[in-house]
Amino acid sequence: MSHTLVIIIFALLGILVFLLAAYLGILLAKLNQQKKHSSHIEELMEAANLEQEEFYLESLSIIAKATLQDQCETSEACIRIKKILEFFPEIESSPGLEPIQTMYKDLENFAYLDERNELAKQEKFKQDNQRFKVEEKYEKDFKAALKILLDLIKTKH
Repeated sequence: MSHTLVIIIFALLGILVFLLAAYLGILLAKLNQQKKHSSHIEELMEAANLEQEEFYLESLSIIAKATLQDQCETSEACIRIKKILEFFPEIESSPGLEPIQTMYKDLENFAYLDERNELAKQEKFKQDNQRFKVEEKYEKDFKAALKILLDLIKTKH
């Protein structure tokens, strides 16, 4: 009887090993499926990031060109460009773009959008006069920086 018991125990152990191996196979298949899914999501995110980067670079280019053609106020352009450049630290820190940073520092405390709409007429007039002085002070250097920016954008494409 002990010989039969040993055979039964080995048979049960064999079945147990088979079941564990099958379970391990199922887990590995699920892991591979998750890796493929994760890889697909990463590819989609990379494509979305590239698309967003292209959109921002195009926006920078449009704003810079419009400003150089005097179709956009330099103060508005400066604020918009500075905000977009925060997504491109390698471009933002490039030599020749310092006037954008400097002009922005002089403009950053002015009210804009909804905050500006809530200002009294006298305060708007006062801020506009100060903004015009900032624009006049930086216009030449700012536009030179825009030309450098456009060249940097071309190399990024």
